[in-house]
Amino acid sequence: MKTWEISDIDGNLLHAGRAKTRKKLIENLVRDGKSFERADLAHADLSGLELSKGNFTSALLTKADLRGTQLQSAILRNAILDDAQCHGARFDRADLNGATITGTQFAGARATYASFRGARITGADFTKVSASSSVFSHAHISDTSFTGSRMLNADFGNSTVLACDFSGTRLETSLFTNAVDDSQTNWTRHLPNRTRNSIIVGCTFDRETVLSPTVPAFKLDAIINKMAEFGLFASTALAMLGVGSQLPEFLANEEVLASNISSGVGFLGVFVGAYLIKEGVGQYVEEKVKKGLDYVLQRVRGVYNELDRWGVHRSNIVMTMARGRSCKLMKDMLASKAPEAMSKGFWPSFKSFWSGLGEVIICDRRHLALALGAVSANRKRSYSLPRDIVLARPSTQKHSSEPTLKVLSFLKDGKSSAVWECPGERTITTLYSADNSFIGCWAEDGVPNEVLASYLPDCHTSGERVFETFVRDLLASHDWEQFTFPSDTHYCQAGADGTLLVFRAADRRLDNPDGPAVIFPDDESRNVRNGTIQVHQPFGR
Repeated sequence: MKTWEISDIDGNLLHAGRAKTRKKLIENLVRDGKSFERADLAHADLSGLELSKGNFTSALLTKADLRGTQLQSAILRNAILDDAQCHGARFDRADLNGATITGTQFAGARATYASFRGARITGADFTKVSASSSVFSHAHISDTSFTGSRMLNADFGNSTVLACDFSGTRLETSLFTNAVDDSQTNWTRHLPNRTRNSIIVGCTFDRETVLSPTVPAFKLDAIINKMAEFGLFASTALAMLGVGSQLPEFLANEEVLASNISSGVGFLGVFVGAYLIKEGVGQYVEEKVKKGLDYVLQRVRGVYNELDRWGVHRSNIVMTMARGRSCKLMKDMLASKAPEAMSKGFWPSFKSFWSGLGEVIICDRRHLALALGAVSANRKRSYSLPRDIVLARPSTQKHSSEPTLKVLSFLKDGKSSAVWECPGERTITTLYSADNSFIGCWAEDGVPNEVLASYLPDCHTSGERVFETFVRDLLASHDWEQFTFPSDTHYCQAGADGTLLVFRAADRRLDNPDGPAVIFPDDESRNVRNGTIQVHQPFGR
């Protein structure tokens, strides 16, 4: 037995204890529920250990040996796993949100139901990984191999995927665990787009790759790659044809050959040179052109996505204001920038809001599922976003005697804000930290914070309670008061056509013990438990 010490990344003592090996001490500490948050485990041998449910938040695991390690339901949020060896490890249901994964070897690992939200994955090897129902949303993934991996229902929404290899990868959709009368193909239009708002460029696919209609960005990249390959092949073939047309004349000129090359070796050199032109130079040019084309496509795709999002969100705002014949919606959304305006002034904050407008969801019936999905996905977010997400309820002509929650914003830095419409046409903005604790409130007339608080309901002091209030009021405004689901264990998501779907967070299966798990845009619904569809049932008014 020997005394071992484990430090954090700042060099401070984190744990100490007696064990046969440092490796055994770590396993014992995890079993006893001790936290390894911010622990320095670089180069550590953790192979084969039972570390399930361990807390390794922000831990340094660079070049750690995790081969065959059991990490089911472990928390590796914002951890650094650069060059770690994770062959055959078990990451089922693990939380790797925001992790840094560079050159990491995951070959043969299992990551079913694992979450890589907001992770940065570069040059990693995910060959033959079982990662069905895993989440890669908001991740940045480049030069990584997913060859032969099983990734059914994997979610790549809002991600950037560049030059990755998906040869033989299965990316299809598997919806129900039981046979149903209407085939799964008919459900495709109701399911979420698993590559929504994503940029997927320059990836490799082959005949063994399985792409479902729910991953349109992958399918588009595969089509573009085919077109690009044909274009490069055609241009290279034309160049080789041009070179080939000159070779007979060159070979026939004995004087030229005699003056430049010796007998016997000459013809070999000529043919080798021609081969290098065709295979070497052609391949070199082709690779350079393809890399340049991938870069251009990446930039074009990114600009297109931004322009499309920019135009759609602004047109939705303008049309909603036109239908209501009021600018109240814009005023309410601008109020969400009140804390910024207090420090920078109105016009800089207005310019920041309009020019850098984030994802704006107008909470009408058409976008109701999208709004509920946004709240569900961001209420406990642990990663940053590229842009704000603003949920705005359309203004009505009715005046309430109670404060009404009109706008809810999830800010890209992790904070959130809410805009309340109070009696007397007073608008108050409340701000919450990344852990949903109350920061303060603001109003346009400069009323002190403590006075403003008296106008608001008690729930305003908790971000979590504010989210619940927004959802409850939103459902009531659309006569959906009866719809409910256990938000602590389930989440909802919007289908491509506005269908609302409820999933169990633990395994991403369609499930809702409190009511329907599927509500179509026409308010028809389906009850689904544990992925098993049960009965057809009307829903709504």
